Amino acid sequence: MRYRVNGSIIIRVGATLSIVLAVIAWSIPRVAAAVSLVQATSTNSGTSPVSLSFSTTPTAGNLLVAICSADAAATISAPSGFSTVINESSDPAQAIFYKVSVGTETSISCGFSAGGDMAIQIYNYSGIENVTPLDAYNTSTSSGSTTPASTGSVSTHNASDLLIGAITSDASSGIASWTNSFVQESATTSGGKPSTRLDAASADLSVSSTGSYSSLPAVQSGSNWRGQIAAFKIAPAASFGADIVNSSGVSVSSPSVSMSAMSYAFACQTSTGTLGSASQKIRVTNTTPADSNGWNLTIGASSADWSDGAGHTYAYNNSAGSPAGCTSGQLTINPTAATITPESSPEYGCTNTGVSAYTASTAFTGSTPATIIQASPSSSHYCYWDITGITLSQTIPPVQPSGTYSINFTITLTAL
Repeated sequence: MRYRVNGSIIIRVGATLSIVLAVIAWSIPRVAAAVSLVQATSTNSGTSPVSLSFSTTPTAGNLLVAICSADAAATISAPSGFSTVINESSDPAQAIFYKVSVGTETSISCGFSAGGDMAIQIYNYSGIENVTPLDAYNTSTSSGSTTPASTGSVSTHNASDLLIGAITSDASSGIASWTNSFVQESATTSGGKPSTRLDAASADLSVSSTGSYSSLPAVQSGSNWRGQIAAFKIAPAASFGADIVNSSGVSVSSPSVSMSAMSYAFACQTSTGTLGSASQKIRVTNTTPADSNGWNLTIGASSADWSDGAGHTYAYNNSAGSPAGCTSGQLTINPTAATITPESSPEYGCTNTGVSAYTASTAFTGSTPATIIQASPSSSHYCYWDITGITLSQTIPPVQPSGTYSINFTITLTAL
């Protein structure tokens, strides 16, 4: 997969010298992908462990959620391979667990140390971020014996989240009427002896802004209940591309690179400049799942020579002469001191791990592009990086006729 940013470099000889990069680019906004409930099912039992199977094997990368409940105090053991969101053993006991599917899960089981009636609810969602999916959960205990019950409150950090609220009560009249637009997706009721009755239900809601969220469903009056709520990150729409953006992250319509001024001369000269500045940053975005082999960012010329449009030219890729390039002209790019700044949003934990500037300068020869940034498979996903401080130097031949010279260059992002 390749994405390219095309542009021009312009040098004026015998006047003010500059490089102008006219970019044909695209912005890559962080847009949430569509989250979908693939499967939801529930059951209850008087015997531990309580097990339940998906009707079809989940797709690898999907989010699996297990909500386990008991009508009394009990220690709840997580299903194999699942991580714990919240696990409360007081009467009635309830826990929320999750995992990113590996594509082989069938039967899911929760173990209980006690409890007359026990239940499990399992979910399979697509469209959830599958590297670090958990965003937040209620950190304060929510329990009581009056109606309505409460899931407790969760404060989200990520703008686009899937919220899952769960209620367990020691009654058997059902749980209903979830507030704040939550939709009940699963419920199970055990109508045994009064001492072993169990209601367990859960509901979900997709949100698109950070905030504090909760729901207050109706339960049987006088029953003991427990509520919990978890927030999972909805994955950004998959994007892989490059752009040049300003300090606000907006695409720059006519970006340019300022170069040192040059005058007509009888000796070869070197003009220098910097590709990537605070107001014109190269931005690489990768919001694809964490299964790629990394990527490379390269730059190469897409026209043969510098030209002033009046028949005068010189090269960007000819090393002849002493110093190198003095006879016909040569451009050197040096990314070794480039600054790479990862996205600062806390919900995705973006870092520079696995992302680095190319470790050597490149003097262009032939038509081979120069590598400027490279990323390994260990690099972050659902992230972007801003790149500044790449040094450019162009050797200009002696007695080069005065004029405004330009050459087209292309920045290419390639998935490996």
